[in-house]
Amino acid sequence: MSTILTIPTNANFDANINPKPLYSVLSGSTLVQYNYDDLFLSPIPAGLGTNLLSNPITLSRNFAGLHIESKYAQSVNFGINRTHDVIAKWYSSNPSRGVFIDNGLGAWLDICKAKGAETVYTLYGCPTWASARPTESDPLYGQLGSRAEPSDMTYLVEFVTWLITNYGQKIDYIEVWNEPLYSTANNSFFSGTVAKMAEMYRVVNQTAKSINSSIKVGGHPDNSLISRDNYRDWE
Repeated sequence: MSTILTIPTNANFDANINPKPLYSVLSGSTLVQYNYDDLFLSPIPAGLGTNLLSNPITLSRNFAGLHIESKYAQSVNFGINRTHDVIAKWYSSNPSRGVFIDNGLGAWLDICKAKGAETVYTLYGCPTWASARPTESDPLYGQLGSRAEPSDMTYLVEFVTWLITNYGQKIDYIEVWNEPLYSTANNSFFSGTVAKMAEMYRVVNQTAKSINSSIKVGGHPDNSLISRDNYRDWE
């Protein structure tokens, strides 16, 4: 059922609240979170402008999205699948300059396409050798330098060129980075500036579309409460 939190002024609050809120309302310092159990109670229909019980909505199967490994994907139905936390982060696929490894990405894409599903490649995790801050710690994944932008955007061009040349016909979307401001503490997924993230978006978009003009490039993914202020707090 709904959870009511009182948030101290300028608090760094944790986005890892379970169950994840479906709908949140912030009024002053009081945050009310409505979970799936509350779906048909009055606050959510009022916020959505509809009552899901009396006015059911049919959604595309692509709204049933997952990030799931190949060994499980074959037995699960889904409309879209995402690579993050599943397979082929940038640093694991590009361990040194000019060296690229499939890491099971091809098989994963084949399974998704056999199911008629769309795919999202999340471009995340700068390799240590390419990082603008190669000694910077990563408390989330333990990969030095992975939260930074590349020291030279040419490295990003090279990786995206390899990725789209080899897999571009099976990748529907490229998501640039994962939850850049996961927390206002020093454990965000991205340690750079808004300007550097924007530059990465530009480089990825131009490079990918020069090879496959139909691919869609976007992001960033939200993360619960923190994401509502992602770029405002980042600057």
